[in-house]
Amino acid sequence: MSEGVELVKKYIEFTEVFAEYDDLVVYTPRLPLGENWAYLGQVARKRNGEIPDHSGMILLAKAGSDALGDIVDWVPVMHGIEPTPFSTWRGIPADPERYVSGGDFFVLGMDKPTAEQTAGIKAIRKELISENKPDRLIWSCLLPFNGLTIWDVASTFKIYYTTRAFVSTSSQTSDGLRLPVIIYGS
Repeated sequence: MSEGVELVKKYIEFTEVFAEYDDLVVYTPRLPLGENWAYLGQVARKRNGEIPDHSGMILLAKAGSDALGDIVDWVPVMHGIEPTPFSTWRGIPADPERYVSGGDFFVLGMDKPTAEQTAGIKAIRKELISENKPDRLIWSCLLPFNGLTIWDVASTFKIYYTTRAFVSTSSQTSDGLRLPVIIYGS
């Protein structure tokens, strides 16, 4: 573990529309060139909803820091087949004892996201975060056999940074879900 501030943190608009499903729009960032910028997860919003922007946080680990780790696999969280197939996936860190995935990944279709689709997504070291219950419902839909809700963390104490990444569930509440928020000064 490094001493002092390990991450450069920057909020940017996630400009790349990755997927659209009904009135849900899912975005990824265009990462700056030249350095190893990363992000913890896609950003989602309901078209014409209460959340006007689609900004999120990108991160740059300082030289010598192990603040960010690799995601080595994706496991399914939710899927739907009507009217258009889609699925959500959760990242598995290379070292789950030390790192946590920062959010879920939404794809059209049922296939696991590819390395190209998830390029730039990293896990974050556990000592740099607090895991908060998501408090903002971004989007929901009813499906033939269940439902899908997408949540993020909108409010937190001023000692944390929210990343705007999301989690997904079939529940109508965010009970039992957690998302990392980055500790101020990390």
